[in-house]
Amino acid sequence: MKCIIAEDEFLVRQSLKMRITKMFPEIEIVSEPDHLEDMFLAIEKHHPDFILLDINFPDGNSVEAIQKYSGVLPYLIFITSYPNFALDAFRLEAVDYLLKPVEDSVLEKSIQKCLRYIDREKSFIKPTQIIRPEIPNPGKIMIPSQSGYYLLEIQEIIRMAADINYTRIYVKDKPPILVAITLKYFESALKDSGFFRVHKSHLVNLNHIERYQKTADGGILTLIEDASVPLSKNVRSEFHQALQRQVILLGSL
Repeated sequence: MKCIIAEDEFLVRQSLKMRITKMFPEIEIVSEPDHLEDMFLAIEKHHPDFILLDINFPDGNSVEAIQKYSGVLPYLIFITSYPNFALDAFRLEAVDYLLKPVEDSVLEKSIQKCLRYIDREKSFIKPTQIIRPEIPNPGKIMIPSQSGYYLLEIQEIIRMAADINYTRIYVKDKPPILVAITLKYFESALKDSGFFRVHKSHLVNLNHIERYQKTADGGILTLIEDASVPLSKNVRSEFHQALQRQVILLGSL
């Protein structure tokens, strides 16, 4: 089990490292970055199972940086002195948000919670490759589960939402399906089937958008069955291009 401690204060890093090593000897601390740039480099290099991280760093705010990060993230446990970023952190599917100073019992409970998530994820069957049929525009996608496979009509899928390292699939007139496959994997599999990654946590079927409202932060998309998802400002231009390839447009975006 691999962990990164991202914290710009040396004494806090050392304290966390000593406490974690004592509580969980099976956990390997693979990196202790004190800058966000180094944290993302450590993620790419070590592929940790989870990260303990602060909010403020010399080179920026970790919540804002993670919102812009396009890579695959491990589980996140925030440890900070700032309570006002909790909502944003949980929108990033953080496992926990702890306020300094953190008592041993609170830290231990939080890491145990994270380890349960990791163990549960490993119990699911994960795909190792995307196998595309020879025919163009296949009508179904086959998704592995613990007991077999889900065969879903692609155009019946309304949207997909990241749920930590899982994906929750919303299908028309059916209950949501939770699978242990990252949203990035589905983004790659469905890139030619009318789906677009409108936000770090949301992949939508462009054919099921009923309303698009522009906002200063990007936009709000209303889909069928009264679902609303945010549109990130940094992908709005690409979203406009994808939408114009998919629909008849009266006027300009």
